[in-house]
Amino acid sequence: MELVHVIRHKVLVEKRPIRAVAREMGMHRDTVRGYVRGGPPTGRRQASERKRPLRDAVEGRVEAIVDGAAGKTTEKQRLTAKRIQSMLNDGEDGKEAVDVGYTLVKEIFREIWPAGARPTGASRRSSQATRPRRRTPSGLGRG
Repeated sequence: MELVHVIRHKVLVEKRPIRAVAREMGMHRDTVRGYVRGGPPTGRRQASERKRPLRDAVEGRVEAIVDGAAGKTTEKQRLTAKRIQSMLNDGEDGKEAVDVGYTLVKEIFREIWPAGARPTGASRRSSQATRPRRRTPSGLGRG
């Protein structure tokens, strides 16, 4: 703020040329000209919170689908965001079909069910012993 005041004083009160003030202050002439014309810099505008009516409408339905699927699916039949999207688009949850994108469903799904809490087969698979497959040349058969 003090810098702007100094620049405005030199240009407006002392009647010094903008080019000379810019050179002296080590700034671009357009920056000095902007300070002289507009006063103090306004800075960046803060983004306001956007309204998301579709998200508000769909979020409760996604939660209901996730809660209702807990007893209906096994570990291998995991509920995915893609499956939830198709259920919402087709109206399989017993309500009116709604055209919703995958990204929105994925964001809601991740908030409801964080990645660490999702059941995955990784823990089951990691406890099993595995051995590499043995490759045989194609003409020799197995043996």
